[in-house]
Amino acid sequence: MQKTDSKSIAAVKYLMLADRLHRNAVEAAINELGIHRSQHMILMYLSCCSTTASQTDLANALEVSPAAVAVSLKKLEKAGLITRSPRADDARANTICLTDEAKKIVERSGQIFSEVDTMMCDGISDAELDGLIACVEKMIENLKNSKKTERQ
Repeated sequence: MQKTDSKSIAAVKYLMLADRLHRNAVEAAINELGIHRSQHMILMYLSCCSTTASQTDLANALEVSPAAVAVSLKKLEKAGLITRSPRADDARANTICLTDEAKKIVERSGQIFSEVDTMMCDGISDAELDGLIACVEKMIENLKNSKKTERQ
């Protein structure tokens, strides 16, 4: 059943607004750590997904240009948050690793996300959150099914 009524429009509008406000709150706190959003994304990727990523790996994973990654890596290296060393299997490529200082930022980032998430859900019961989760899961499923239909 397709809905294009005002309730559907309002629901999506509020969902997008909540996402934007959440992102803004997190980014404001991250900026206080002295790093930019793109630099933060690199640190988080290195921490969570790959301890030995190359510049190309990062560009592919973050879906940005290698040039954008290069600029961020240069700033992160200058700030003492990453180290680069030549890869044993390919001297043209570098392995990028987090420093201890970067690991502290990553840890604090996790706390920031948790604090913002907790604040965002303040006053909302578990039952209301369960309902919200179910609704958003259904929205995601609808979008995934829509993409499948478009490809056929």
